[in-house]
Amino acid sequence: MPERLGIRLQSGARRFEPGCGLHSRSGHDGGRSGFSPTSSNGQDAGFLSQRWGFESLSRGPVRLAPAAVFRCAARRFGRTARVRADNAAVKPLPEPAIAITSPRSGQAERALQGFFGEMVRRHSGRPATEDEIAALMRDDPSDDLTPPDGLLLLAEQDGDVLGCAGLRLLPDHLAEVTRVFVFPAARGQGIGARLMGCIEEHARRHDVRTLRLDTSRLLTEARRLYARQGYQEVAPFSQPGPYTHHWFAKTLS
Repeated sequence: MPERLGIRLQSGARRFEPGCGLHSRSGHDGGRSGFSPTSSNGQDAGFLSQRWGFESLSRGPVRLAPAAVFRCAARRFGRTARVRADNAAVKPLPEPAIAITSPRSGQAERALQGFFGEMVRRHSGRPATEDEIAALMRDDPSDDLTPPDGLLLLAEQDGDVLGCAGLRLLPDHLAEVTRVFVFPAARGQGIGARLMGCIEEHARRHDVRTLRLDTSRLLTEARRLYARQGYQEVAPFSQPGPYTHHWFAKTLS
């Protein structure tokens, strides 16, 4: 079936830890469950894209699981392929890795640019310019999201950045959650909730008893996420700003 459809499942790439980055990442080994779209005669994804219209197989930071590829192909090849696709035994893609990273790293900068770009896009109704993003990152730096003052978590899968979340440690067993962001192509997979859960794990390790955060009135999905994670809206604890309209807090047990 894979040869007939021109899709090859392969192994041999980076291994990911599905945890919260409480331990150092293990690097590389030979384990991977993924796919590489190739034709039966060795051509690359362009062959499938041109001939069958599988434009989305290799684009974006989140790849389709192999089962989704089979079902996509089944729509082209009819009922027999569809039945075989439903019965195909395929390995799921690995969980995204979440680990502490430096806010100055290239991957972290990309995630932070996405975070600030999203704020501009939501409030202006247009894509942010590079100058706007650079100005926001300069005016609201993330340099303090490093130990011992805080940390920045990065979610990655197969080398692609999926999202980030930061923790800023404050006096009196208090900490602030910030820079919570998931790239649009990676949304709907629970990555935001996993990042928030990992932030809580790290907060407890630092003897934090109360977490707080602020957010924009336009980020309705973020407010729903915080509510699901047990945060409650509270009185303002900072000055309102162009992107600050709601304040939340959560007591850690």
